[in-house]
Amino acid sequence: MLSRGNLCRCTGYRPIIEGFRTFTEEWEQQRAANGLQNGSCGMGDKCCKNGGANNQGCGQVNGYTNGSDIVEDSLFNPEEFVPYDPSQEPIFPSELQISGALDSQFLTIQGPRVTWYRPTKLSELLELKAKFPSAKLVNGNTEIGVEVKFKNCLYPVIIQPSLIPELTQVLSTEEGLRVGASTTLSVLEDKLKDLISSLPEYQTQVFQAIVEMLHWFAGKQIRNVAAIGGNIMTGSPISDLNPIFMAAKCQLELMSQGGKRTVLLDGNFWTGYRRNIVQPDEILLAIHIPYTNQDQYFAAYKQAKRRDDDIAIVNAAFNLTLGDNSSVSEIEMAFGGMAPTTVMAPKTSAALQK
Repeated sequence: MLSRGNLCRCTGYRPIIEGFRTFTEEWEQQRAANGLQNGSCGMGDKCCKNGGANNQGCGQVNGYTNGSDIVEDSLFNPEEFVPYDPSQEPIFPSELQISGALDSQFLTIQGPRVTWYRPTKLSELLELKAKFPSAKLVNGNTEIGVEVKFKNCLYPVIIQPSLIPELTQVLSTEEGLRVGASTTLSVLEDKLKDLISSLPEYQTQVFQAIVEMLHWFAGKQIRNVAAIGGNIMTGSPISDLNPIFMAAKCQLELMSQGGKRTVLLDGNFWTGYRRNIVQPDEILLAIHIPYTNQDQYFAAYKQAKRRDDDIAIVNAAFNLTLGDNSSVSEIEMAFGGMAPTTVMAPKTSAALQK
């Protein structure tokens, strides 16, 4: 378990407890001592299934009736468990560990309402995006999955670009760091920490701000699958990272079958709530995060109701460059939670530079 705990908003805690229950003998011994049968509720007479008129036929030990059907409420049957073999990996079947061939193939899963593509080449991705301009690109599915499950959104075509090398590369350049759009936040965090430890402190101030912000960005499990490109393209007005990218003057590489172009991630990038200037047939290929210089100072802040694993109420990033006599040579300020999009303060910046 993480030191910050497990805040579960999706499944609830019962399935988690039920899952861990399969690994413990103490749980069953305690339940037996309390006279509880397998599948019965620890609340005893206060169980919701004993609610009387509001429940139809709730008298079962391992299930409840709905009309004439019996619906099982137990998540597993211990009698069906395969005995543990200490020579085998308990999580992944050994045949999947022997070969990764199935994990590197072009994949198409077609259902009655949704088709899922997993290309392995950049050319294949661009071809799919040209053919299906409204298709959603999904990496960790931390945003689209929630919309589908809880908002009943339907996306007929979904493309997963996580196997495309050009979108997962993280490269150091003369100006800074080029990060592929499918790079996970955990991989980005590790790379930034390496650079922070090896480069002069003044050169990595933006990197330090990102690492500090990632500490409060969701949980470790989410950062392991969520991609940097998804954070940008989703365009949440309370994004933790977009204010940093905007204040730092990060550049985005966009690409389609017609070619590649570079745009500045600034106040003109957003055209409305979760809308941007990226064309329907374009993809976000990479983001360029710049180094800072000796006269530059960078800081970012996040305010939320809860310290850990919570969305922001408001966040901000500040990029200050000093000139002669410590005058303000340049300053960029970006704010989240103030408007339908992440916004900058150009008038205030201009006034401070006078």
